[in-house]
Amino acid sequence: MPRILPLPRVMEMLLGGNPIGAREAFELGMVNRVFAREAFERECREFVAQFLSLSRVALLYTKKAIREAAGKPFFEALFNVEQIYLKELMATHDAVEGLNSFMEKRKPVWLDR
Repeated sequence: MPRILPLPRVMEMLLGGNPIGAREAFELGMVNRVFAREAFERECREFVAQFLSLSRVALLYTKKAIREAAGKPFFEALFNVEQIYLKELMATHDAVEGLNSFMEKRKPVWLDR
């Protein structure tokens, strides 16, 4: 929590032990989305659908790159992310499929490898 919230707020929350609501968690940046109870299932499905249509392997390398770059100086982060892109992601079937499908103006067929 100290990585995403100001230290005094973390101390208050952890030492005080008081629960917080969904809206406050959203405002603090602890959660990305808050859905109304009556629309929860539909909105969750819509939110997840955007990721399910993408290549799993590309998402994994994107997450790896984000984690690798976080907190590092710009040029070090850039170099590391470029290496992940060039040496790891671009060696996958899905990277080639993504480029080919774009050039051929068709929907990609992801194999998640």
